[in-house]
Amino acid sequence: MDSVERRRQNRAAFISAREIAHILDRALPGSVLRSFELLSGGANLNYMLRLEETDASFVLRVYTRDPSVCQKEDRARR
Repeated sequence: MDSVERRRQNRAAFISAREIAHILDRALPGSVLRSFELLSGGANLNYMLRLEETDASFVLRVYTRDPSVCQKEDRARR
């Protein structure tokens, strides 16, 4: 296992359901987290989120490297 993947897995161990629910509440106030799972691959942590109030699923990306990459991706998305 390379060092990037090791850091990624170590970081994953520190993101709890409570932390994910807190992030979700900031993005979608009032939403209730039903379940989440860590998706494989990539340099970031990507979680599949399922909410109580909808059958739709969402991906939460947690940046584990350079924070400026998040800003670049956000600008490109708009």
